[in-house]
Amino acid sequence: MFVAQETIGIFPSLVYRAQALPAEPVSLQSLIVATQQSVPAQVPQGPRRRSPPALQAEPSFQELTATIASMAAESLKMAAFRQPDCVVSALWGEAAPAAWSEPATQAPNAHLTFILALTVPPGFGVKVLDPRPQAQVIVPMVSEPNELNARQVTIPMAAGHILLLPGWMPHAVQGDPGGSGDYLLLRGQTLFRRMAEEVSPPMWTGMTAKRS
Repeated sequence: MFVAQETIGIFPSLVYRAQALPAEPVSLQSLIVATQQSVPAQVPQGPRRRSPPALQAEPSFQELTATIASMAAESLKMAAFRQPDCVVSALWGEAAPAAWSEPATQAPNAHLTFILALTVPPGFGVKVLDPRPQAQVIVPMVSEPNELNARQVTIPMAAGHILLLPGWMPHAVQGDPGGSGDYLLLRGQTLFRRMAEEVSPPMWTGMTAKRS
């Protein structure tokens, strides 16, 4: 009855993962030391320890933020957007026990959110959840998991891996249940330069509005 069947992909969601080189463009070891110094030794509640979210203003992180801003701009060019100029609007260090996993989170006020693995256990990863609110309401049983029927995907992360994903996409850091010690991350967000500096600057030290 029907001929010329075709499959049309719509509303694609791209996630970017890259591996840092040993010394270029930023030394991973120097980032580890600077991040360790920024993260508090202990906190009143919870297992996760975080630095203030404005490390992008610190000299130790300038090369990194410039590299990430360039990666964000390239992602915009790839999708044929007209506003390629990006900045890192937030950057913070984070440490937690190797076995600890966080609940899913989003950053809808950011263009991209990113996670740089500095020291992580072997089973570490980032779980990305299907952002469509109705995707799991009427779903048949799955005979074989694949990229078309998955409702969550865990992306493995090793030391030196950086993951960039849309700010609105739900995601969660997944520790290794059998791991020991702590994992150490750098996390942050990117935003379009004009929005970050003039229209809607973040409300923390490190990104100052230019408007008077």
